[in-house]
Amino acid sequence: MKLSKNGDEEMATVTLKPINELFDESFFVPSYQRGYRWTNVQVEELLEDLFDFAESKRDDNDYYCLQPIIVKKKGNYWELVDGQQRLTAFWLISALYYCSNRKDEIDLEYRKYKLKYEEKSVFTELFSKIENLIETETMPSLVNLMEDEKEYSIDSRNLVESIKCIAMFTRKNKRPRGVLAKIFEVVNDIQVIWYVLDDEEDTIQTFTNINANKIELTNAELIKAVLLSACLDDNRRQNMALQWEDIEKGLNSDSFWNFIVDKKRNDYSTRIDYLFEIWCAKAGLDVQNTNDDRHAIFRTVSSLLQNQEEEKVIEIWRDIQNVYETLQDWYDDYFYYHTIGLLIIINEKEKDVNIINSLYKIYATSDKNSFRREILTRIKNRFFGSTKGTPFEEFALEQIRNSLGDISAGDVYVRNVLLLYNIAMLVNANNKYERFPFELYKNETWDIEHINPQTPKGDVSADEKETWLKSYLEVLNNGYDIASDPDIIKDIEVCIDSRMVDFELLANRIVDLLGITDNNSITNLVLLDSSTNRGYKNACFVDKRRKVIEVERRKNKEEKYVPIGTKWVFLKGYENSLQLVVWGAVDMQDYSNDIANNIYKMLGGLIDE
Repeated sequence: MKLSKNGDEEMATVTLKPINELFDESFFVPSYQRGYRWTNVQVEELLEDLFDFAESKRDDNDYYCLQPIIVKKKGNYWELVDGQQRLTAFWLISALYYCSNRKDEIDLEYRKYKLKYEEKSVFTELFSKIENLIETETMPSLVNLMEDEKEYSIDSRNLVESIKCIAMFTRKNKRPRGVLAKIFEVVNDIQVIWYVLDDEEDTIQTFTNINANKIELTNAELIKAVLLSACLDDNRRQNMALQWEDIEKGLNSDSFWNFIVDKKRNDYSTRIDYLFEIWCAKAGLDVQNTNDDRHAIFRTVSSLLQNQEEEKVIEIWRDIQNVYETLQDWYDDYFYYHTIGLLIIINEKEKDVNIINSLYKIYATSDKNSFRREILTRIKNRFFGSTKGTPFEEFALEQIRNSLGDISAGDVYVRNVLLLYNIAMLVNANNKYERFPFELYKNETWDIEHINPQTPKGDVSADEKETWLKSYLEVLNNGYDIASDPDIIKDIEVCIDSRMVDFELLANRIVDLLGITDNNSITNLVLLDSSTNRGYKNACFVDKRRKVIEVERRKNKEEKYVPIGTKWVFLKGYENSLQLVVWGAVDMQDYSNDIANNIYKMLGGLIDE
């Protein structure tokens, strides 16, 4: 195929075009394509290549060639079949070039090509906002003002991150007039391979063929092209594209996503891929997804769609929509949200997609009460049984209480028991204003924290012993009854001054006086995020209580969450809790009873709405 540099499209299908010639063109990205998926890696690589070319250009014959731009004429627009990522990135580079140089260059005009994404209103709004901001803002302020836009969708996130990447690149490679100005000095010599399709060539088929073997395209993006190509009616195609965008937007919610997926076991380049994986399982399609065939789901689905009538394709799409809508229904339902979310976490060995698929099948064929019982039964089976892998043998309230005494910090299932307790408290209370944040639980590190700190023993440093003593000295100095040991405060002060002489004997006196226990039993353990936990160090109960209250006060300003069971402990929400400054034997018994009661109540039957 001959490449011409003269742009004579009558002589050749493929030509070389200077990119500045595209500034007068209008491009249209059709709905069958994915959105903007370039990351900082691709944007920085492009900038590096362009800047290196600008720095090394020797004569007028040198030029830099971008990858092909494949188009087809559609009225006043070019339908962009391939190359939208590059053109979008260069559009951003052009915008930031103007933003950074408009005050210094009197004759500088903002040169841009028109870029329109079909059924992607987010791009229209973002491009418009950028065009307004570059007229008034500096580059740093533009970057800051765009930050809030990244939460809307994966497209907007990538777009904002690309803007930040371009800005960072200009700071890293400083030049008197700017890095981007250096690139635009040679813009006439930055060329694209300009490939114009014939009128007879099918754009969707071309797009699929070009990208089927590219790693950058996901299974879902390829499936989208096939689905839309099957819609002969324009209105149907546009509706499907809008519905697809709505699904992508919904899945982009971290709260919703982390409810149905444990990303420690699953990693999806595009979240909608997971939806098709569920649908394939539901449809009984055997998908052999291996490293050798990254597009196994696409090939499986496309083979099913091939040669199907339009109505059948629409039926399949509605079935896929129904899967998504069912997941949304579960997410919106307080009971399903907590119990199914719990099932996803505690089933460490079973694939999330299989859990969802099996529940979906039962949900589709059962009444509400039967479905609830199925969920509770599955949870129950994870915690109750005669094997060593379960913490409880028999589903009976007294047996649960007795077994809790045997669960300690080192047990493999202590974390899940505490998680079950916290979920059960929420479900039983049916408080619609508080939902367990699975997104925080799955994306942060969580500790099993001692309520009463461990008494320093053995080779523990003098500083740790001193910290422990000072924390309890505060308790005793604030009105605690020391009549049974009136010299305790003076002796603590002497021990601190003497650098821990007779510390062990004094520690035993403190423990006896306060009636505290520092064991490893679950009655002395709570669930807490590690960042908050690190702030406790080895503080006594009253200090930890103070810190929990502080975290609760700040929770609207910081992404922090204190589980309801942990709050209940440190706020002393139990009937017999009279002493707020220590965690004693009575508190431990109340805590144990509360754990058992909540687990038994939730798993024992249906919860009234």
